[in-house]
Amino acid sequence: MGPVLLLAQLPYFSLSLAGVLLPHSRTLEIVSVIITLLVLLLQSVLNNMTVHAAFHALIARPVSLGESYSVGRDFLWRSLGLGILASVGVAIGFMLLIVPGVWLVAGLIATLPALVIEDLGVMACFKRSWQLTEGYRWKIIGIFLVIVGVVLVALFGFFIFGILLGTLKGVLPVVITVALVGAIQMLINVAAALFGCCLSVVLYEYLRATSQPAALEAS
Repeated sequence: MGPVLLLAQLPYFSLSLAGVLLPHSRTLEIVSVIITLLVLLLQSVLNNMTVHAAFHALIARPVSLGESYSVGRDFLWRSLGLGILASVGVAIGFMLLIVPGVWLVAGLIATLPALVIEDLGVMACFKRSWQLTEGYRWKIIGIFLVIVGVVLVALFGFFIFGILLGTLKGVLPVVITVALVGAIQMLINVAAALFGCCLSVVLYEYLRATSQPAALEAS
């Protein structure tokens, strides 16, 4: 799944290079908007695929790439609606002194797995995730804090790398510098997408097993 996610980032990479090689124009702006929308759709499909594949790997059931693609495609519009509504809610929460936003993120961590695995409606996914995370949100927030710590260390490393690139500006052509930065951004985006989807699946399955052990054993 990683290579597929990496390929999905190539349009952004191409836009970065085009911004350097081509003069700024209205046409380039329109192309950028179109590519951004297409990548958003593709990313939604890939996130659905990743959740589906990760869940089957977690329960040790084989699944083909074609089957995961079918699932990713079928849930595209619902996952888009889910993502938009969740993003708006979390954004409002962060504007209200941050804490409500963090609480919402913890409570909605299982929405996409609930959609892909249980085939629920958009609003039902929010309700399902909120039910599953009941009593566990502080622990989930603790996991987030550990992840944030790791990310901060990584960002410090990228900051040092950025300083190094700045010193090489006069040595390396601008195109090569932009290509290096774009390649790193691609890797970061892919790693973040894979990690986020897999983390949500692991937490979803743990919470589901904790709240409904009898039902899982029966299945």
